[in-house]
Amino acid sequence: FLQRFVTAYVLLLAVMALVFLEYSLLYEGIRWDENRNAGYILQGFAGIAGTLFFFGALSVTVTDLTKNYFMGIGAALALFLLFYYLPPFRNTPLISLFTLHQTPGWPLCKLFYTALGILLLWINDLHIQKSPIQ
Repeated sequence: FLQRFVTAYVLLLAVMALVFLEYSLLYEGIRWDENRNAGYILQGFAGIAGTLFFFGALSVTVTDLTKNYFMGIGAALALFLLFYYLPPFRNTPLISLFTLHQTPGWPLCKLFYTALGILLLWINDLHIQKSPIQ
């Protein structure tokens, strides 16, 4: 169990680092600043972890409700495309999943989606009482 946990944790950190690197290189509003280097990276990791947690909870809940793995993957992918490409979702700071240091309210957005992920997992546990991994 410990070996699998450490492997999954290392892979998660690698994915988070790659996503953060992609954000920092592609978007004009995000640039490295010597005055806030360590805090900037930690806040970026926290923001990315909240987004990943929400998408994971959404995928697990949809998979359990429909009893189909592909529906869970499709729902997460559809929501990702909706939030990433449609301007009303992308440009509104409080509902955009992909704002990172661009607006003053981005930590509230990440906390909202983390809380929504916890709510989805609670609904999953309460009503379905079964993990899709079993």
